[in-house]
Amino acid sequence: MNQNISPLTQEVFAGILAALYGNGVTDVVGEKPVPLTEWKNAAVERPSVPSVAPQKPAMPQPVAAKGRPVTPKKPVQAVPTKPIEVKVEGESTALTLLLTDDDMLPEELELMNKMLAAIGQKPGIRRVVLPAGVMPQLAQQTIKELDGTIAFLAFGSSAIVGVTGQVKTLRELRETPENIEGIPAYTTYAPRTLLAQPVLKRLAWQDLLKLKEKIEKTNG
Repeated sequence: MNQNISPLTQEVFAGILAALYGNGVTDVVGEKPVPLTEWKNAAVERPSVPSVAPQKPAMPQPVAAKGRPVTPKKPVQAVPTKPIEVKVEGESTALTLLLTDDDMLPEELELMNKMLAAIGQKPGIRRVVLPAGVMPQLAQQTIKELDGTIAFLAFGSSAIVGVTGQVKTLRELRETPENIEGIPAYTTYAPRTLLAQPVLKRLAWQDLLKLKEKIEKTNG
């Protein structure tokens, strides 16, 4: 306090201040004293932050080249480039060959004729040439129109798959002949494969013996 104030005045002011502090009043300057308890219990206001729900990232959209619209891709359908050919070059129709490549090399054609001659079949056997990508329904319709066929013989698995529409390995087809319109279809190695791997000729001969037995039983 100011030292110029008399001791009596100082004692009066000290008594007043002690009374005010005893009643919890600390602000003696302001126009409206605020109790100390209100200061302690006053709630602290904080700015509210709006809650934002998490959003999933947007999926990338196809971007077309400048000036070209994006169009969905359509499934590709197998369409034969050439019609199915049925070639009859002799009188024998009991055995029908199923081929996918009629353009054999001379040595391949010679080996095929020897294989057929070994089971009593002369050259000129009826052949059904299936183009690449042929629809099975079309191939089956062509086969239905054939008369007198006892058995089919396919060199390689492609021709059988082209008729049935079911993908099988050559081993599966060799072990169990397919049934095409009630007629068994035997499968063996293609002449091109046998020329490249002569060790397979023994297995091809076993396939031909099964075919020969079927033809002899039917004719006998």
